[in-house]
Amino acid sequence: MQNADKIIIPTSVFVETVWVLSYAYKIAKQDLYDLLSDFIFGVDNLVIQQDEIAKGLQMLKIGGDFADMINAYAGNLAGGQVFVSFDKKACQKLERLGLNTWLLESE
Repeated sequence: MQNADKIIIPTSVFVETVWVLSYAYKIAKQDLYDLLSDFIFGVDNLVIQQDEIAKGLQMLKIGGDFADMINAYAGNLAGGQVFVSFDKKACQKLERLGLNTWLLESE
């Protein structure tokens, strides 16, 4: 990787990586935050969607789900004003970060 001009990693790869590391390997969210931060800032020729990844890291830092924040951020960029979900914890964490949410109730 050191010899490459650029290393391009789409956000979807980070989402999948976080999911596998947290659910399959049971790595704690704070540890994931540390690992990803070290990786992102340790690779000079890395090309990522910095704003998206920063938002996902912000969510990990407070113990939330990386993918939830990525989805909320993408929805906001597309003009969405409210994150809608059945996931109570996701809504609580997103609200803690200042986002508007609407918790749906299953019947």
